[in-house]
Amino acid sequence: MSYPGYRYAILRTSFPELIKNHLIYLNVEMTALGGKYNASKYIATYPNGSMGFYMQCETEEQARNALGVEMMEAVFDEAPTFNWDHIMMICSSVRVPKDSGLTPLKRFNGNPIGPCMDEIERYFIDKEVDGEEARDYRPEEWRSIYVDMSDNVSLDVEAYRRQLSVGLSPHLRMAWLEGRRPRERALFDIRAVVDEGVRLTLSGKDRPEPLADTRLDTPYQIIEELPQAQGPDGTPASVLELPWVRIQGSYDDGYIDPAVMLWAVNVGPQVIVFNERVWTHTNSPDIAKDILDASVILREDGGPYQLPLSTIYADPVVAKQTTAVQSTQEVMQSVWRCLEHPQDTIRLKRCCAKARNLTFEASTNSRELYVSAINRLLQTEIAPGVPKLLFLRPDPKTDAGRNLLMRGIVGCPYLLKYLPKMQFDEKDPRKMADHKHDHAVVALAYLAASYPVQTTPRVEVVRPPWWSDFFIGNTNIPKQQYQPRRRTR
Repeated sequence: MSYPGYRYAILRTSFPELIKNHLIYLNVEMTALGGKYNASKYIATYPNGSMGFYMQCETEEQARNALGVEMMEAVFDEAPTFNWDHIMMICSSVRVPKDSGLTPLKRFNGNPIGPCMDEIERYFIDKEVDGEEARDYRPEEWRSIYVDMSDNVSLDVEAYRRQLSVGLSPHLRMAWLEGRRPRERALFDIRAVVDEGVRLTLSGKDRPEPLADTRLDTPYQIIEELPQAQGPDGTPASVLELPWVRIQGSYDDGYIDPAVMLWAVNVGPQVIVFNERVWTHTNSPDIAKDILDASVILREDGGPYQLPLSTIYADPVVAKQTTAVQSTQEVMQSVWRCLEHPQDTIRLKRCCAKARNLTFEASTNSRELYVSAINRLLQTEIAPGVPKLLFLRPDPKTDAGRNLLMRGIVGCPYLLKYLPKMQFDEKDPRKMADHKHDHAVVALAYLAASYPVQTTPRVEVVRPPWWSDFFIGNTNIPKQQYQPRRRTR
């Protein structure tokens, strides 16, 4: 406010809340600064001529009134509760003098819940603006900053957390307490770390064997490093380089929409999705070459290592021979030719295999199968607090993360970005709704559908206790104890 004549506006959809949150302190603050506050017009005037306007903007008429205010900065308090068209209309009037050296500012704050949260997420977080809107859109100008209750130095965080934990509906608790966006039609719930939700069963009850408090905030379904186990020579080695593990791929085709390939490693009963590649506007032979290139990583000692890719799951068999099906077949055939192996080396698996006791027919496009197959894998634990399905997301800020990225192991950030955003179809809640970026999720469904049906959701131990010790990092397991059971497909 040191710039003479600076003008800002703070807007909120509910004016009583604006008074309770901001205006009750304003008279004292303006007096201390040598300015004045007009309580009848809700205008703050500063000694150097700068002004602040406090306004309600809920209806079309109120938005037009705000449009007539000359402002250099607009602050939308609880922005997700606004109408997005009103926000964009008001933002169009934010401007500064040409030679002032100032930048017109629009600030949005609030919890991640509300009617325009889709647009806020698209512009500020995903930065996926296309069509006519993308003509003047500059992603670097739309920045997001995550702030939680611990950033408020005047707040008793523990007392406030207890207050929010009692009596609130689950979606409000998720938004206000956890800072995560609740999705009313969300299909998949991924837990990065062990939290209070993980400490309960799927039905919301206490576990028969409670998880220790020391497990809180430790990695759960998203890991930053690959586990190690005892190699043939008796020294610790990455699970990718052990001769007895099985590595699989899963591919879903696309051209304008992305084509996606996932790599997963089976370590005993556990599945880790550790790598991915995404293509757009790329022809089949080039995709096949990239698949083979990405299947060669660097060892810990820097030498090249060909991943023993045993299976690629895809869905090339449907009722009608579409362009996508033909493209998928071309990709797989190109992979076979490049490997110079018999065609049964990399097996194409139909997602609708009746041998897996899944009620699905390929002609229905299988979107109901995607939901059940993925959730079955997500909700299964091999030991208390040890999930069956893990996702790798290396942290480039750590030495271990940088090491993985340098070796060509990028994790699955694209899959993790869009898996929580998948929603059910409003016309048929059993199915997953179409989404431009659902190809990584479909590829995961192909992989998940290859596993036998199991009924071990979150509480039943399906492997000896030493599995838990190993994956929590307490011990190394000798090779002979690690042999996976042979599956019949």
